[in-house]
Parts: sequence; C-alpha cells; structure tokens
Amino acid sequence: MIFSIIDNYYYKSEWLDKGTVIMITILASVIFSIMICLLSLSIFLNKISMIRNSFVLSILSWILLPYSLLIIFLIYQIRLVNRLGMIYMNDFVYVLIMIIPFMISLILTFIKYRKEITTANTVLRLNQIFCQKIRQQISINPHMVFLF
Repeated sequence: MIFSIIDNYYYKSEWLDKGTVIMITILASVIFSIMICLLSLSIFLNKISMIRNSFVLSILSWILLPYSLLIIFLIYQIRLVNRLGMIYMNDFVYVLIMIIPFMISLILTFIKYRKEITTANTVLRLNQIFCQKIRQQISINPHMVFLF
C-alpha cells in the first residue's frame, strides 16, 4: 500500500484524482488478499491423516491452490509488460511486492509444519517403544514395583 501511495502521489487525470486511484489500489489489494486467504484454506486438509502422512499430498494441499492463483497473476503481468512495454512496469512491481512475501512465507510455514510432524512422529514412536519395553519387563517380573 505504501508503494501505491508513493507511485500515485503525483497522479493527474481528467476522471480520477490521486486519492481515488490509491483507494482503488487498496481495494484491489484487499480483494486479492481475501482470494489468497480463501484458497489457503486447503491447508486444513492436512488434518486428514492420509494427507498428513503423505509428503506429496501434504505439499499439494498446502501450496497448490494459492500458488496457482499467484502464478496466474505473475504470468498475466509478465505478458502485459511484454506486450505493452514498460508502461505497466509499476503494476508488475506492485504485484511482486504483494506476491513474493506470501510465497516465501508459505514455503517456510510448510517446512516448519513438516519438521513438527516429523518430530511428533518420532516422539510417538519413542513413546511406543518405551511402553513396549515396560510391558515386557512387567510380563517377565509381574511382582516388579514401580517407584515414581
């Protein structure tokens, strides 16, 4: 939004003033952000154990829908800049400013999520092994007394 204010500070037109252009840009940013948020709801599919336990399904549920919209926007902007020249370069920069932080944060949160899943699975396995050993000890010596 700061880029929009700086970019449109000296905007002059017969139909719109600079305040209106800035408000339209902010409205477009909010609509874009809402679209990304709605598409990111597929992250909750990782609650299903079949998806959570499969790396491929997990990464697809995490990034497929949000990245598809982001890639469509980037392709559209690149084509617009290539077709019309540098006139629309500011729009391309604005789209990059909105998209790149989200793409990076989505990847980082997925990496963090997978590490937590791996750690939780490791702790669960260790707990199961520990419980099995205790059961074995109890079955060997049923009169064994545990002092905690």
